[in-house]
Amino acid sequence: MKLTKLILLVISIAVLNTGTSLLYSKNNNAINNIECTQTITGKIIDKENGTPVLDAFVSVFLNEVEIKIAKANINGEYTFDLKCNASYKITVKSSRHFNNSKTIKTSGIDNNTLNINFELNPTCFQSISGVITNELSKEKIEDANVTLQLDGEDIESVKTKSDGAYSFAIKCNTNYNIIVSKDNFIKDFYGFTSTKNNSDSSSHNFILEPECIQTISGNLLNKVTKEPLSGEIKLYLNNIETETIKVNNNGKYSLKFQCTTNYRIVATKPNFKEDSYYFLTDFIENKQPDYYNLKKDLLLEPNECFQVVFGKVLNKNTEQIIPNSTVSLLYQGHEIKTFQTNNDASFLFNIKCGLAYELTSSNTEMNASSITFKASNKKNDKLNKDIYLEEKDCNQTINGIVVNQNSKEPISNATITLFEGTSEKNKITTDTNGTYSFKVNCETSYKITTSNAEFNSNEISFTTNKKRDNAISKNIELKPLDCNQTISGIVVNQNSKEPISNATITLFEGTSEKNKITTDTNGTYSFKVNCETSYKITTSNAEFNSNEISFTTNKKRDNAISKNIELKPLDCNQTISGIVVNQNSKEPISNATITLFEGTSEKNKITTDANGTYSFKVNCETSYKITTSNAEFNSNKISFTTNKKRDNTVSKNIELKPLDCNQTISGIVVNQNSKKPISNATITLFEGISEKNKITTDANGKFSFTASCNTKYSINAIADNYTLNTKVITTNTERDHNNSVKIELSEKECNQKVSGIIRDKESKKPLANTTITLYQNNQIIASQTVGNDGVYQFPLECSSTYKLSVFKNNNLESFRLKTAQQHNRTLTLHFDIEAPACMQFINGYVLENISNNPIPNAKVSLLNYSKQIKNVITDSNGAFYFQIDCNTTYSIIAEKLNYTKAQKNLVSTSTISHPHKMDLVIEPIVKISEKNGIQYIETNPILFELDEYEITNEVKAELNKIIFNMNQNPAIKIEVNYHTDSRGPDKYNLELTKNRANATKDYLISKGIESNRIISNGFGETKLLNNCSNNVKCTELQHSKNRRTEFIVKK
Repeated sequence: MKLTKLILLVISIAVLNTGTSLLYSKNNNAINNIECTQTITGKIIDKENGTPVLDAFVSVFLNEVEIKIAKANINGEYTFDLKCNASYKITVKSSRHFNNSKTIKTSGIDNNTLNINFELNPTCFQSISGVITNELSKEKIEDANVTLQLDGEDIESVKTKSDGAYSFAIKCNTNYNIIVSKDNFIKDFYGFTSTKNNSDSSSHNFILEPECIQTISGNLLNKVTKEPLSGEIKLYLNNIETETIKVNNNGKYSLKFQCTTNYRIVATKPNFKEDSYYFLTDFIENKQPDYYNLKKDLLLEPNECFQVVFGKVLNKNTEQIIPNSTVSLLYQGHEIKTFQTNNDASFLFNIKCGLAYELTSSNTEMNASSITFKASNKKNDKLNKDIYLEEKDCNQTINGIVVNQNSKEPISNATITLFEGTSEKNKITTDTNGTYSFKVNCETSYKITTSNAEFNSNEISFTTNKKRDNAISKNIELKPLDCNQTISGIVVNQNSKEPISNATITLFEGTSEKNKITTDTNGTYSFKVNCETSYKITTSNAEFNSNEISFTTNKKRDNAISKNIELKPLDCNQTISGIVVNQNSKEPISNATITLFEGTSEKNKITTDANGTYSFKVNCETSYKITTSNAEFNSNKISFTTNKKRDNTVSKNIELKPLDCNQTISGIVVNQNSKKPISNATITLFEGISEKNKITTDANGKFSFTASCNTKYSINAIADNYTLNTKVITTNTERDHNNSVKIELSEKECNQKVSGIIRDKESKKPLANTTITLYQNNQIIASQTVGNDGVYQFPLECSSTYKLSVFKNNNLESFRLKTAQQHNRTLTLHFDIEAPACMQFINGYVLENISNNPIPNAKVSLLNYSKQIKNVITDSNGAFYFQIDCNTTYSIIAEKLNYTKAQKNLVSTSTISHPHKMDLVIEPIVKISEKNGIQYIETNPILFELDEYEITNEVKAELNKIIFNMNQNPAIKIEVNYHTDSRGPDKYNLELTKNRANATKDYLISKGIESNRIISNGFGETKLLNNCSNNVKCTELQHSKNRRTEFIVKK
């Protein structure tokens, strides 16, 4: 207590000695020693109406710490005392205004006063609303997610109901984004800036495009054996790798991709050649469901051994070589390669081991031939395969056309007979084109006879040469039989039907006069004419109008044709003619319509020519009326009556009074660059400086004005975001003429850009090395692969529609966005990508412990602690494969009948797609059996290739069991005995078994077994188990009992 009082006393003395006062801060936890103070004061007013802001709060910050706060008074005024020589930030807040801040620095003058006024902008709110529609079905979309973004981050989300509508309250003069999303649709993006007007409402409707996602799936197969393979498949977009998947032992794969895009998939596996597939997809409405699930098997060709097949092409009869022959190599019916032999007739092909092939050979002089063979499994082996061809028969062809000797036209249905000597070899009939064709032998003499009922027969002879497949052409001409007919008739008065004598009848064939006669007192005539000919007959008489008839004779010989001819008596006619002229200018009027009436009946109608003339033929002693009209003139009418003078000419000119003259000016306003029409453009028509009319273009950019003839006009066109353009036009004097005008407006410069971050949906961390693609009209226009910051950016044009797509983790994220007409706008659009499930892979082989050979058909189990997750069977290469979760503990166990089990444990890491290589080694369990007091080591049958004693992998698998047993029992020795059946020479069989026994012993020694522990014997057919000796007929089963291998245990 005494110590506390002493401290307070010291502090008080110090304060008194310095002449300063104590000031407590707002939070009363610090004491400031103020040597110099100043005053800051000011007024807070509404920027729009200038009135004081009564609810304003003013805060003072020093080093980002709020040290003072006060409320403005009823006059909107505030005041504070502050330190000299210090920097402060003053912030003003009001519930009905936007915040405002200023930074000040006080001077070093004590008791100085600063005046800082604040103007606050009133808060301003608006609304935006719209409807979400399906682009294909036009239906409203329910349960669409509509999200409002500020600075690229979500601030509010709503779900549409059955009406597809949405609505947001927004601030004035602020940049926003709206994103609309729904499963199975492409996301739509709209960026906009709200206006500066309070309570404005705007509308934007979204049309969502159904998302088109396709899949490609199939099998990864060995190209030779068609067995499934494990491996890796990569998906490329425009040669950029976008996705990699692992394929397990069943060979099945599946990939997702976007429609309307070029892709390539590449399959790879060690020790195999890669296979790839290019494909272009598209999106077409109403496709069948299987269209969206492409199927493609990928075939990997092993890098295996090769051989050579060679030989010569030989004549089967003479065995001489046949040069210049074609030899083809086929596999499974498909041609692989073709070889053209040279002068020595030899050929050579590289082939794969172990496959069955076909060789075919052909030559123009020989019949084709083929042979089949199977390649061995021996690398670099050489096979000699000669091909024998047989000579072809020697044949030729004679063909041609049978034609009419006069007209040269083809003759159908002609009978063609081929003779060799007096022997008829063939008979045919010509077709509609008159053609014939016979196959004939080389170096032979022939005769051809040709006949037809309408023609004289003909005969030709010829001899073929020795040229194989030669074609001979011989046309055959037949001379027609003569053919005549008769035409006759009577010439009569058309009205009275009485015969007309002394009428002149002229017969024409074409323009050539063939005959001319005069009718007798009975009016009769008659001509002789040819068959199948066109004629014309003209008939004239001074008292009648002439007449003309035409006819064509048929091909019927001696046919009689009857044709009577009627002549009309001459009429009494006159002519009325004249000129139609402009009443004012007296100039002729063309295209005037002149109509002639007799009473109320219209008799004729014509149009005046370029000279305005008209003319009608009229009857004598008749009253007529003529009306005249033209679109540019008032109509006129005249009447007249003809006299009875034949061929009299009446002249009557007609005058028309002109109509008033107006025209039309119409046109279209288009974008200068895109040539697309511009709607809502303002079009103003001026005559001189006088504005005559003002209109707006329609949705197709079109406009139209009525104008006077022979007048000069100017037309101004302007539209939002376009510069003004003016056209001058002078109308002509043609009434109702349409003046067509095309006005091009140039856009004011307008560009935007879109940028954002591609990031993980949960952690919001950037996803480096991710590809993003920009589309327009379903065409890729740009593509980027982002760096470590995940940032992308694309330049855009205003008033354009785009699509952005990111393909990551076998998932597709797409946005459709439409830019507004706002220059230098930056759209912020982040892509949040769902992370893939963390999976890893285990692959390896099950191996036999001694030879390290793979073991097929072994069971491999995957366990999580004691729970079995999955088991697989190893393939023919002993391989197995598992897909596992990250950060998990597993046990992997391999087992097979007559083998020991093997187990390995594994803890997976957190790295996605991390591979784990794991081989499991198992040991054979060998059984020992006893028979007749002799112990045998049991194995499967030891099978060598025919006539071979090479130790193959299959043989090694069985011998390794012997090695395992001998290593487990070091004290034992074995006797290896090989036996054959009785087929084949005795000496050969004995030698073959000795070689196999010695090869077996050598292999056991090579694996560490001492030679003194092995006895090897080859007995051939000397120790048969039954009576199937030489020349004894036995079944295959009986012979098989004698073919055996024995491993006898010796102590």
